[in-house]
Amino acid sequence: MGKNVESEVEKIMSENNNAGTAKKRKKGLGKLKIFFIILGLIIVIFIVKGLLGGKKAAAVPVESSVLEKGHIEDALNVTGPVEGTDSVTITSGIHGKITEINVKEGDEVVAGETILAKIDTQELQSRLETARGNYELAIANKDEKIKNDQSSYNKAAQALNAAQNEYNRKAELVAAGASPQSELDSAANALNSARADMAQYRTKDGKLDPGESYDIQISNAKLEVERLEKQLEDATLIAPISGTVTRVFAKVGRFADQAVDNNPTLITIEKLDKLQLRLSVSEYSIGKVKLGQKVDISADMLGSENTVQGTVEKISPSGEERQGNSGERVIPVNVGIADGSGLISGINAKAKIVIQEKDDVYTVPIGAIGDDGNGQSMMQFIEETGDGKTGVIKAVPVETGIEGELNVELLEDSLKSLDTSKPLRYMSKYDPLIADGTMVDYMMLTMMPDAQSGAQSAPAQSQ
Repeated sequence: MGKNVESEVEKIMSENNNAGTAKKRKKGLGKLKIFFIILGLIIVIFIVKGLLGGKKAAAVPVESSVLEKGHIEDALNVTGPVEGTDSVTITSGIHGKITEINVKEGDEVVAGETILAKIDTQELQSRLETARGNYELAIANKDEKIKNDQSSYNKAAQALNAAQNEYNRKAELVAAGASPQSELDSAANALNSARADMAQYRTKDGKLDPGESYDIQISNAKLEVERLEKQLEDATLIAPISGTVTRVFAKVGRFADQAVDNNPTLITIEKLDKLQLRLSVSEYSIGKVKLGQKVDISADMLGSENTVQGTVEKISPSGEERQGNSGERVIPVNVGIADGSGLISGINAKAKIVIQEKDDVYTVPIGAIGDDGNGQSMMQFIEETGDGKTGVIKAVPVETGIEGELNVELLEDSLKSLDTSKPLRYMSKYDPLIADGTMVDYMMLTMMPDAQSGAQSAPAQSQ
């Protein structure tokens, strides 16, 4: 029928063209009539074709998943070095050669007992003897000063007493008219001079004080003796903590205070019976980290599938700049590692700090959650038609909980408007261009062949 209508249109167009040639005076009016006739016939043709050969529009293919319950966690991944829970680096400020090294890497040491190394003290002892002599000399100088000052002080005191007596005597004679005023004035001058001589002497607690300079000399000399005595004591290096010797940089014959490659360390000791992971957490993430949080620890030496357990044990109260001068501030965090972990000090390990986690909750891919444009989270569920492959879109407002790396928790209150007595299917990727009521094919993309397998699948049929 469609072909017959098209033939009629072509015939009319041909006849009208001939008529247009014969009747040129009616050219404009004829063309207008022809246009409306052709337009009407074209509409009729499409209507007829739609009724006779058209099919229902195909369902939109979408990726879908069935809502399931499972485990979800919000975690923070940080890498850091494994080390002992306590460690110490042995250094020395003594400019003396190392004469003995009594430990090697791997040795166990006891705090306050194990002698690690010894430093030559010959020069140090000579300097100590000199310092002791200087200290004794400073004390002797003060004593000599006091002795000399005491003799002079006694003479000045006697002179003052005599001057005072003479002044008193002259005053009485002048008052009685037995002596002239000039003699009294002379006695007053002598008294003032005697008083000035006495004023140059200082006393403290009733004793002569030679001045602070002598005390300062004695104090400095004493400090030097104590410093050298401490160095002499430190020339025998004794383990300050119990643990394992992990590094020995010291060498016999090398000066103890001589740094090698800017490293002054002689020996390193660590407590390896209890290991820890030292992390530097960004200032932007530290708010999530709490004492006692569980930590999953992985390392190359454990194998790709193995982890050990740890716990956040310490969070530094202050931040510091991340190494590398990046400008980023980080906060040191210590993670205690469970015994028997198989890890060793000095390696790097990856920590997954579990911020929060839940089991037996609904989880969906993060991409399945959309937004209605007003801040409301939405999901597109599929109400199945029953043919096992198609359904109708129903957009539902939802509330979410814990957000993991790939998935997010879907709170059960979000499903109140849905029939939860049967499996719920949803679009794996939220698509705002697919409106409510849209017919979708949720099996077509599921049945598509894997790009690497090369498998073939039958074309989906339109419904």
